[in-house]
Amino acid sequence: MRSIYFCLTALAMTAPAYTQTTPPAAPSVTAGAEFKGLRFDWETIYGAAWYQLEYRAHQTGPFVQLGASYPAIATHTWFRLPLHLFDWTYARYRIAACNSAGCTRSNEVSVSALRRDAVGYFKTPTVNLFAQLGWDTDITPDGLNFVASATSDNHGDEAAERTAAAYVFGRNAFGQWVQRARLVPTIGPNNYFENRARVTISADGNTVVLGLPDYQHGDNDTQTGEVFVFHFNGTTWNRTRLMSGNRGEFGSWVAINDAGDTIATPHSEGAPSVAIYKLIDGSWQAVRALANRTGEYCGEGVMSSDGSVVADYCTSGRRLYVRTHSGPNWTVRTETDLELPEHPYGKESRELAIDGAGNTIVAEIYEVASTAEPHDLPSEVQVLSRKGGIYSKTAAFRPGAWRNRDQRMMFGSGLAISSDGGTIAIGDVTDDGYGTGPRAAPLNPGGAPLGAVYIYRLKSNWQLANIVKPNNVPRPSQYISVQEYFGKEVSLSGNGQTLIVGNPDESRTATGIGGDWTQGGQESTGAVFMY
Repeated sequence: MRSIYFCLTALAMTAPAYTQTTPPAAPSVTAGAEFKGLRFDWETIYGAAWYQLEYRAHQTGPFVQLGASYPAIATHTWFRLPLHLFDWTYARYRIAACNSAGCTRSNEVSVSALRRDAVGYFKTPTVNLFAQLGWDTDITPDGLNFVASATSDNHGDEAAERTAAAYVFGRNAFGQWVQRARLVPTIGPNNYFENRARVTISADGNTVVLGLPDYQHGDNDTQTGEVFVFHFNGTTWNRTRLMSGNRGEFGSWVAINDAGDTIATPHSEGAPSVAIYKLIDGSWQAVRALANRTGEYCGEGVMSSDGSVVADYCTSGRRLYVRTHSGPNWTVRTETDLELPEHPYGKESRELAIDGAGNTIVAEIYEVASTAEPHDLPSEVQVLSRKGGIYSKTAAFRPGAWRNRDQRMMFGSGLAISSDGGTIAIGDVTDDGYGTGPRAAPLNPGGAPLGAVYIYRLKSNWQLANIVKPNNVPRPSQYISVQEYFGKEVSLSGNGQTLIVGNPDESRTATGIGGDWTQGGQESTGAVFMY
């Protein structure tokens, strides 16, 4: 499995001074969960000159050796792996004890029971009632840093004023995940926030953008929206604000390129447009407004991580507008209609995703009833690929057959595509397939609507690789609803090997990183899960 990374480097093997005549005895091995990985331990076997970890990826696959051989003194190894791409049901491991006469292997070990224990788990550092951590997320291409927003954060102090916040997490030099920062906007006596807080992060993890479309400066402020930019200079995080004279829906989505010098965010008051900001001589300056059609309401938008393509969806025309940057200019927009095979009612889209070079756009689309019966209507996620400057539909995904027909429009409530264009994650906050943790499709029907994330991989064509379900069964009984919006927000690293899932209504009392996700008791504290 190419995606497994070993943390134990085998010592150089040297030939023994004598030749063994019989192989060593079979080792006994135990398996345990590590943070986004697995660990194997075994006892020293007399006569063993080295050990091998062997792995069978699937039910019918062969056993192969993973990595280099381990020296005779070794008694354990551990490694990270992409939990959302792993065959937890049928994967098997074994340890071989070897010498010059041959190898003797342990019994095969299943790791299926560890699928939930290996999941990374991130919370605020204190119990933070209604904070909704994980409302929005973004991860760096290397998977070593990510940012998650909290919409109503008070840092665990019920007497403090609530505000939106951006929590930055990263892996340190020792490979451990730590909270790097809690970033907050300017807070004054007349500032108001509602439940939207959008975030994005540059490739090096040192620039974070926080968009607040519901930010108001006072009681008489008729326009809303602010965008704050935070930059880490190696010692401290410095906060600046993007200046805008037209703030309607400003910050309702934000995107930053990998280089950290270009930001895109919408203007929707008056003439709808996408504002492009550039970092020039150390300050952010508005350099272009990419206009949409007058009078249209434009919702979600995206920018490719190389900063070359911007796309947004406008509801009145049900069109996807795409602009491509070339040299100092942006070309005239191209327009793509989002269609469904059956559309007796109006179409809507909430979510978009784009790959690193802008060659693939992923769009959610669902039917909107003209009556009060929206539950049984079709919905799908469409893959639009660019060829000759034109985007056309090349694939479409729909909810699983196990899914009941209620709230099918929520399929695609979270969307992400890896920068390399090879992995797609689709959230469905009302998926009711049975089971917890990462698992293979199809699921059994009849579970609670706990949500799920569908993982697709591009080989010769797009294939459903796994379904990721939340770790927990329904929230504690004192709460009315069992739904916690798992899958409302998803992000993928550049190669698709790391997935993070935001669950803003997760209600556990755990704090910090790696806490006990089985606890319950505090509503909508929110969490981020890493696979």
